[in-house]
Amino acid sequence: MQIAGGLYTEICVVPSWHEEFGSGGRAAAAVSKLSPGSVLHTYAKCDKQAGIDRLKALGIEIRRSPCQNGVVFAYFHPLSTPHIEPTPAKIFQNDPIHLEGKAVLRFGFLDGDAIVKAERAVYDPQTSKSPAPFYRNGSTAKELALIVNAAEAISIAPKLNALEACREIVSTHFANVVVLKRGPFGAVVFEDNGSERSIPAYRSDSVFKIGTGDVFSAIFAYYWAEEQRPPAEAADLASQYVSLYVATRSLPEQNFGDVKLVSVGQTNALPLRLEGKVDTIGRRYTLEEACFRLRELGAEVVCPLIDGPRSFDEDWGSLLVLSDQPEEPAIQRCIKAVSDGRVVTLLLEISDQHSMLKLLDEGVNVTSDFATALYQACWST
Repeated sequence: MQIAGGLYTEICVVPSWHEEFGSGGRAAAAVSKLSPGSVLHTYAKCDKQAGIDRLKALGIEIRRSPCQNGVVFAYFHPLSTPHIEPTPAKIFQNDPIHLEGKAVLRFGFLDGDAIVKAERAVYDPQTSKSPAPFYRNGSTAKELALIVNAAEAISIAPKLNALEACREIVSTHFANVVVLKRGPFGAVVFEDNGSERSIPAYRSDSVFKIGTGDVFSAIFAYYWAEEQRPPAEAADLASQYVSLYVATRSLPEQNFGDVKLVSVGQTNALPLRLEGKVDTIGRRYTLEEACFRLRELGAEVVCPLIDGPRSFDEDWGSLLVLSDQPEEPAIQRCIKAVSDGRVVTLLLEISDQHSMLKLLDEGVNVTSDFATALYQACWST
């Protein structure tokens, strides 16, 4: 498979992460065992970089185009909006990369562009700020699949919701297939024959969010563009692979189709209730950030401490409680909600064995990781 994508430095504070991957590097690593001999077309200052050495060790051929500067993505946590350095407006635009092949995966670049010629192409624009159409730069493909999240879909087809935007993209022949990524709620596949198919997310005990879109696009491209499997089947396999990636922070080498995974069902009609404390600036920030990120992920959330004094006593389904250390009132709140038949997730950043065993025995889902807590809370709906 031919892959065109960035090779960027990634830094995360919580949990700690400092690697050179980027969309292109991670996608190439993801398909290295599935598609031996795959080629990554990217920008890099030199041939001796940590990311390039890693990919070469996996059997990936690197076709490097020179660049003026590197790009760094810095995250506070895996769901936060990254700080990009240099700022996007100051990133030097290098000469376009040209490539062709039967199966091509093209990502949007920050530091240049890729002009591709393919029989089957998969395009992931990687930006919600006026994503450039695939064909605008002279790229061609006999068949095209577009992979977008909700913000990207709406940016392409404004004044519509994400589902309507994807239908509009297909109906105007922008792409033969559109895959709408929905994070913890899976994906939806739209085809130019009018078919629409919902693809589930698959549960994992922990969630490391950085790079999930890159992995999804890579696995989808392998199965749809290279193996020419049906789009819905390719998307389902990609969703399974992502579940293994987020649980381990590594790219599975085994035949992941043999691993038994549990899919996430359809959401119910009741919102998620979010509780915590606001007596310190740290607790206030965490509660506000959790509420914002949950809604960004597509969850319907009620949070009395943020939304104000409204009647939320019965009008909610599952519960997410944020606590930075074991406190008996929070523990008892979780246990009571479970006894009332609610699904409860507790973010407990600092714990002791007694509290953990007590909560687990009562059926509370407990994690010390912020992103994992938010994903598990979404799945609980």
